[in-house]
Amino acid sequence: MNDVEHGPVDASSDPTDQDQGQMHSVNDLEGCTDEQLVRLGCTDPRYLIALHCRYDGLVKALVTGTDSPSWRAVKQQVWIAAFDELCTARANPLPVDAWLGRIAARTLTAVVPTGDTFLPDPLAWYLSVALRELSPSLRLILILVEVANWPEDRIARYFSERQMALGPAWVSELYQEAQRSLLERLPPQVHKLYFDGTLEYLSLIPWLYPVLSEELQSFELWQKRKVIVIPDQEPPAALPVQTDRKFPQWTLLSLVFLASSLLGILSYQTVRNAFAPSEITRRPSVPSLPSARLPLPPPSAPIQPPRVPVPPRPSEPPVRSAPPIPPIPPGDGRVYLLVSDPGPAGLVKLRRIEREAYYRPYQGQPHVQIGVYDTERKARLTATRLEDLGFKPILARL
Repeated sequence: MNDVEHGPVDASSDPTDQDQGQMHSVNDLEGCTDEQLVRLGCTDPRYLIALHCRYDGLVKALVTGTDSPSWRAVKQQVWIAAFDELCTARANPLPVDAWLGRIAARTLTAVVPTGDTFLPDPLAWYLSVALRELSPSLRLILILVEVANWPEDRIARYFSERQMALGPAWVSELYQEAQRSLLERLPPQVHKLYFDGTLEYLSLIPWLYPVLSEELQSFELWQKRKVIVIPDQEPPAALPVQTDRKFPQWTLLSLVFLASSLLGILSYQTVRNAFAPSEITRRPSVPSLPSARLPLPPPSAPIQPPRVPVPPRPSEPPVRSAPPIPPIPPGDGRVYLLVSDPGPAGLVKLRRIEREAYYRPYQGQPHVQIGVYDTERKARLTATRLEDLGFKPILARL
């Protein structure tokens, strides 16, 4: 049969591209049209191989007419490019002979690997696709072992220099995993057609002629992109936590005020109980009541405990019956809107109204400053919103 002749499936186009098991499966498709082979080629490898058998003689005639010494490698690159376009729908493959002619014209001007081609063209394409689908680490380990013949300790040292700690034993396990993953990505029909004999025991990756320098460069670019993307995936919720870290001194100050106020209350109760008359001494026949319930006259100089700020509970309804806002003391003319220390939860609520709210001392107590206004009217508008949220605003002129 003439090499450029096409129509039925040409089983004698290239002895390296067919075997007996393959032709037994695809000969039944020789009556299919080109449109059927093109349409079903990406879903069923038999149709793809039948298309290759039908037009392989034409592609061979196109590339052998050139001065290229490695025409088999050029022919395989034509078919790999054709299968890529066919399964990605990047071009109209009909009519098939004109489509293959355009691809061959582009491939003849490209750089192709030098050396003989051992693999059948369809199998080389399926292996190339499976190799591209591997993770960058497994792909590089497979190429370093199969193509570059690097020992395991050298591969481990290469990854360790790039902040990927791998031992030689781990490299061996990853190499076996890469081999399994590569074969698992091949369609079952490809296993049946090509891996029925000794071919499954051969090392197939070197026959794809991958360029080691390009593979190393591609892996390092992937690693740099991976290192850059990881910090961008931090959850935004971590940002407010960092803003709370600049107020630990006020939290500690609140605890000190709380402890001192408790000590003052205990001292005050001790003084009152010491000077109170004993109910048992005055009325022995009547059961005594708890001393805390006896009406006691106020001391001449009562000890005023410091004011303890208590943050409002989130579950409580907003306090709308709060006392009126304290009058504004005389000052420099500007009106300061303050709220006594509301605690972390209250600070979050306040920052929903004013994002620039911050802590400041006022009359020896920690307060949160909401804003500074040039008129009292503007300050009271914001104070009304704070009252609706359950806070007790303070208007002051500092």
